Amino acid sequence: RTHPAVVLLDLRPQDTHGQAFFDELRRVTPASRLLVLTTERRGGASPAWLGAQVIEKPFDLADVLRLVGEAIPV
Repeated sequence: RTHPAVVLLDLRPQDTHGQAFFDELRRVTPASRLLVLTTERRGGASPAWLGAQVIEKPFDLADVLRLVGEAIPV
């Protein structure tokens, strides 16, 4: 079974469905790097996103592409 090296998620801390999806991803793909795109400032990011890279909107697409590239093994 193959798992993605990186997963991009667009979440808000109050989004319970998104949080459930995040938790399920952590369970089934523990080695995947999770990048969470959010409008929340770091102080407002959900503590349940521990271990994920939080990227605040608006973001620089080049920065996101760099993070994705760093997460993909060569």
